[in-house]
Amino acid sequence: MYRLMIVEDEAYVRLSLQRLIDWKAMDCLVAGAFESAEEALDFLANEAVDVILSDIRMEGLDGLEFARKAKAILPEAHIIFLTGYSEFSYAQAAVKLHADDFLLKPTDPEELTRAVLRAAQKIDQQRAQAGQDTVEYENPSPGAHLAQRAFAYLEENYGKAIGVDDVAAAVSKHPKYLCRLVKESTGQTLMEYLRKIRLRKGLELLNHTSLGIAEVARKVGMEDAQYFAKLFKKAYGLTPSEQRESQIKLPISTKALPGSLHGLKNP
Repeated sequence: MYRLMIVEDEAYVRLSLQRLIDWKAMDCLVAGAFESAEEALDFLANEAVDVILSDIRMEGLDGLEFARKAKAILPEAHIIFLTGYSEFSYAQAAVKLHADDFLLKPTDPEELTRAVLRAAQKIDQQRAQAGQDTVEYENPSPGAHLAQRAFAYLEENYGKAIGVDDVAAAVSKHPKYLCRLVKESTGQTLMEYLRKIRLRKGLELLNHTSLGIAEVARKVGMEDAQYFAKLFKKAYGLTPSEQRESQIKLPISTKALPGSLHGLKNP
C-alpha cells in the first residue's frame, strides 16, 4: 500500500484528483487532500506519506517552497508537481528538488497514473533495500541503543538543516529501517523528536537571551520564523513574542526527549 497526499487550492481539481483516479487499483490510499500547503505541512508533522501530488502556484506558500519543507520532514517522499504553467523556471526548480514528475494541467488521468506507478516502483525498490535490515529487530536491546544514538545526534545537530537521511548516515543505518525502529521504540518519529528539541532550545533562548525571534528560530535550525512561531504556540500556548513579554519560565520537560529514558518503550 502506498500513502498519497494531494495539495491543490482549486476545490474542483482537488476533488477530481480524488474521484477520477482509481487509486485502489494502484494500491494507493489517499491519506489526505488539502487546500493549502500550510495545512499539508501540519498533517506531515504527524503523518507520513509516500507520494505527494502538489500544485505549484497556490495562495500563501507555493508548491515549490512547500516541497522543500516537506522534503525536510520526509526526505524519501516522492513528489509529483501539477501546474498550469509550462515556464522553464518551474521545471528547473522541480528538478533541483528531485521531483519525480512535472505534469501540466489539465492533467491527463493516464499520464498521472503512469507517473504514480513510476513513483511506486521506486518505493518498492527502497522498501526491498530496507527489508534487508529487518533481521535486526530480533534483538531489541541493540535497537533501543541505536535509537539513543540517533537522539544524541539530534541533540548535537538540531541547529543545522538536517533530515532523516543525515541521522541515518550518522548511525550507519538505512533511513526507512531507522524510522521504523524509532517509532516502535518511542512512539514518535525522528522529526517529532527534532521539533521538540528545537522548541525546547528556542524556549531556553527566549528566556535567557535578548535575541530576536527570527534569530532564535535560525539558532535552533528553523529558517522560517513564522513556522517556528506557529509550532511554538501550539506547544506552549504562547507565541514567542508573548513568551518574551511575559517572562514566564515555562517548564522545560525532558520527558520523551533525547537524553532521557522516560520516553522509551520496550521494543
